Amino acid sequence: MNLKGGREEAQYRFRLDSRWLAPVIYGNIGWEDLFLSLRFSAYRHPDLYNDYLIGLLKHADPLALDTVERYETNRANDEKMVVETPGGRFEISRYCPHAGEDLMIGSTLIGGGKIRCLGHNLEFDLASGTCINARCDPLSTRLLPSHGLPETAAAPHLRVFD
Repeated sequence: MNLKGGREEAQYRFRLDSRWLAPVIYGNIGWEDLFLSLRFSAYRHPDLYNDYLIGLLKHADPLALDTVERYETNRANDEKMVVETPGGRFEISRYCPHAGEDLMIGSTLIGGGKIRCLGHNLEFDLASGTCINARCDPLSTRLLPSHGLPETAAAPHLRVFD
């Protein structure tokens, strides 16, 4: 149902035996445990990642939500790192704007001047910082001059050639 009372096509459908749903509803197991059990089938249209739905299902208990909120509000997001690609050197945020994954150890450069955060497979354009495969805040990024500047000791470097 939409807010005006009309019916709309469901974007998500889950099929499972009710005996597997009851433990989730009663709080005996979490949604993530059910998903990892592979005792269900899922359908979504359009086939786009929805971070809000995943967050709701994964962190549906108050303790988990409090933990995530504390982490999100207390993490430093001013650390930078330098990424070198054939397309140029970029100074970017060291931590993913989505959930704080350390991109120095939890990322990979993919073709076309993009970086993928391995925490949730979000992809960012290095030139603009735009997240190109989900709704997410942009990654802080700036193009550095390619010659004539010494290495910055304060910013760790990731050198990958795509």
